[in-house]
Amino acid sequence: MNFRQPPKSPPEPAGANEPALQQAIFALGKGQLKEAELLAADFLKRNPTDPRVLQIFGSALLLQGEAERAIAPLAQAARRTHDPAIEMQAAMAMSKAGHSESALEWLERATKRRPAFPPGRWSGSSCHGPVGSPASRNMVSRQPLRPRSASRSRSPC
Repeated sequence: MNFRQPPKSPPEPAGANEPALQQAIFALGKGQLKEAELLAADFLKRNPTDPRVLQIFGSALLLQGEAERAIAPLAQAARRTHDPAIEMQAAMAMSKAGHSESALEWLERATKRRPAFPPGRWSGSSCHGPVGSPASRNMVSRQPLRPRSASRSRSPC
């Protein structure tokens, strides 16, 4: 046993950081993007794989125009949850960062989920917050996807 290193702190009980998570969600919903980013980043230091916080962090980055930095947390959250709404956010980040082919793959994955993801097409105008937040209400239009023609761009936005 090595007595020079301090003992590791026990893991935090589930839900111990719910108020911090709620503050980050509230900040994002109110458009306080930098605050949401900082709160989520702090939360991620203690819980680096929490998909809710990864989505908040990625959304805050994307809304601040940092699409390239938003890709990793949004993609990680999407892989952990298989949530088509988060997959669409990851695709939007990829598209805005110039990764159109990857964005299209993620978009197609989101729209092929069963049960089907009802909002089938993006508005393409902006990025939005976590599902259920006020910022996410207009994330997608209610129009179905149209078949892609050879002459149309492969970009989902």
